[in-house]
Amino acid sequence: ATPAPLRLRTVRCVRELPGIKHTALLGALHRRREARRAGWDDALFIDDAGLIAEGPTWNIGLCVVGPDGARVVWPRAAVLPGVTAALLRERCGAGVEHARVPVRRAALPEVGDGVVRAAFVTNAAVGVRPVAAVDDLE
Repeated sequence: ATPAPLRLRTVRCVRELPGIKHTALLGALHRRREARRAGWDDALFIDDAGLIAEGPTWNIGLCVVGPDGARVVWPRAAVLPGVTAALLRERCGAGVEHARVPVRRAALPEVGDGVVRAAFVTNAAVGVRPVAAVDDLE
């Protein structure tokens, strides 16, 4: 069965040594558990600058629509680069970019000259999964 789209709760979290895969997941998994206890599916990490980063065990991609069409944007934050995200970047080619994505709760975030219309998470174990909501924004 196809898993349901995720409802994510933003939380401040900066991983220790984010670019290196290691077993120190206690903080990340604790934030996931807190989000689930509050009724969310998972946690979306926001860094100290207020920018979207990643989740406890996944990367996030944003589908952005602007005057030049649609593209996939990956947050330019300190994250663990994921295998599935790398495969998608390779397959999508020129339609992919990295950007600093601020969190704006009042409206859909803007990325350059475009607006985020959808989001998805990637993980080698589950592949690609859509995002239904981030905080109260659906």
